[in-house]
Amino acid sequence: MKMSLSVLLFAAVLPALVFGGSSRIMPTMMPGSRCGLDQPQACRGGSHCINSVCTCQTGSTVVDGECVVLVVAPPLAPCVDEATVCGGQSVCTDSICKCPPGMTLRGHECYRNNEVSGVVPPSSVACTDASHCTGGSTCVNGKCTCQQGMVLSDGWCQFKYAYPGETCARAEICVGGSVCSRDMRICNCPERTIQIDNSCLEGLGSIH
Repeated sequence: MKMSLSVLLFAAVLPALVFGGSSRIMPTMMPGSRCGLDQPQACRGGSHCINSVCTCQTGSTVVDGECVVLVVAPPLAPCVDEATVCGGQSVCTDSICKCPPGMTLRGHECYRNNEVSGVVPPSSVACTDASHCTGGSTCVNGKCTCQQGMVLSDGWCQFKYAYPGETCARAEICVGGSVCSRDMRICNCPERTIQIDNSCLEGLGSIH
């Protein structure tokens, strides 16, 4: 049986494609894996080879093998994904950034109880301008009241939040990486992202 010229040429070139030159197949490493200086491009998920380790940039963390920018959420904001970090000395409890036991929320910061005085719980009628309303509320017309866009739940003023695809027409906070559309008033995933469950995942919007 005679072999065609194209087959012979392919057989001659194949070893060079696989084993030699810049065309050799390179392994890819997830963030946190070891990497070499001779193959820094092998790091995937947005990581870079730093000190022989595939490392995410400062201010980001690894979520499902990808480097995702950390989002600092204020007290009473939702913390529904791994990329969200609670700020103001709050901690993530039941998917909400709350002040830990022994601390009280004042403004956007959690303070130790012995650092605040004259505290009044939300919905109380006893507050004055000098009182420190708790639970994230403020003193309005002599009553500790939750700010607009927040509701009272278990003694705390909590943001009303909406997942991708849900309405944001009543000042709801869009979560999961979504943003509120000015026209439709719906929480939509940004460009180059795609909705999976209750989150917008980056880098998948261009995949067809």
